[in-house]
Amino acid sequence: MRIFKQKISRLCVHLAVALLATLFAQQSVWGSTLYALWKANDSSNRIYSSASSDGSTWPNGQTINSVDSTSAAPSVALFRGKLYAVWKANDSSNSIYYSASSDGKTWPVGQKINGVDSTSAAPAVVAYGDKLYVVWKANDISNSIYYSASGDGSTWPNGQTINDAASTSATPAASVYNDKLYVVWKASDNSNSIYYSASGDGSTWPNGQAINSADSTSAAPAATAYKGNLYVVWKANDNSNSIYYSASGDGKTWPNGQRINDVDSTSAAPAVASNNGNLYVVWKANDISNSIYYSASSDGKTWPNGQRINDADSTSAAPALAAAEYSFTGTYTCDYDGYECWNPDEEGKAGVKLYRTQDSWELILSPKEEVRLNITCTADHIKSVNLDKDNHVKCNKYKDDNRNWHFDCTNSSDDTNHHLNVKSFHCGPNHTQGGDNTGGDYDDPGENGE
Repeated sequence: MRIFKQKISRLCVHLAVALLATLFAQQSVWGSTLYALWKANDSSNRIYSSASSDGSTWPNGQTINSVDSTSAAPSVALFRGKLYAVWKANDSSNSIYYSASSDGKTWPVGQKINGVDSTSAAPAVVAYGDKLYVVWKANDISNSIYYSASGDGSTWPNGQTINDAASTSATPAASVYNDKLYVVWKASDNSNSIYYSASGDGSTWPNGQAINSADSTSAAPAATAYKGNLYVVWKANDNSNSIYYSASGDGKTWPNGQRINDVDSTSAAPAVASNNGNLYVVWKANDISNSIYYSASSDGKTWPNGQRINDADSTSAAPALAAAEYSFTGTYTCDYDGYECWNPDEEGKAGVKLYRTQDSWELILSPKEEVRLNITCTADHIKSVNLDKDNHVKCNKYKDDNRNWHFDCTNSSDDTNHHLNVKSFHCGPNHTQGGDNTGGDYDDPGENGE
């Protein structure tokens, strides 16, 4: 504790003499948790959720609040430290609603994404880059696929079609793989083929391609990245209702689908997510119980027989699944003459410090971990920031103003830790914090640019 107090004292001295920049790293407390959401198995159509910290123990579901309900399956994703649920209205408007929870337990009453957009099926939601995307099927006979991307999770522009050709007869799926945003859907004709389109910028989408010439589905597909592959999971296009998957190592070439096992089947679309090194599939039972089942694979190939999440819960539609793998909360203040960065509330807790190396501040990100770096200049404005990171760590920058830059960085790897180093940041002329400024990976483009 004495050492800790000395560090605080040393920092205060620097502040007194004119410390012009401070580096913060923020991460949110989610642990490594799987969240399942579903529509009630009764006429209330309420939205329920259950969270599992180990992927096998699921408490009985709770309604997200006392107000919201849906006429179709909900969708769920993590974005900027909040868990977002998105759903179709439970009335003839077919509007698209969302609610954002900061802890996965307390959900404000849903709001429409905007006053224009609506859907005839369940929407999908996914975080890509620095935006949250909602993707849906048109609420008209075109069956076109629409999307809207929000930079703050609350302001949503009117939807745009992904292109002029794509259409679907069911809910589309969305996932991020190899720095591209993939939309996967069931064909809007009697072939029931499975199509995909991959966008490198979240706004330009090539015409869809069938994943292969063999596979088709009678319901909406699901998609997620796992151990270097993009997985698509779907319900069989026959009366077996078996659950199939195909894993692509490049996002273009898809082997013919395989059943997850010889036992499990579903009466609705499955959901899929990766968490803690496992790939999870969740589905509605193929019988009148409408129970919710899951199976977890440690290699993406071998799937044990499904188990009910618990004895109580059931659903009248497809369930949704998302993983929340943020690890801790903290704001870390860095002393820039050779000492580590720390947070008084987290002192001594494993894995929560940024360590000062010879010429940078280093943060080790665990698999799928995300961190926000906040860099603030208290005088002048930020001229440049020099980040050193391995190729598994992806960062997106945005700024509040010329004195406050933010970086949302993600370790995209499933199976190992990766580093993110802040080499230097430059505040105005002749003020550099950290190591020598070499021009930086991110330069200030001026007052109006990012």
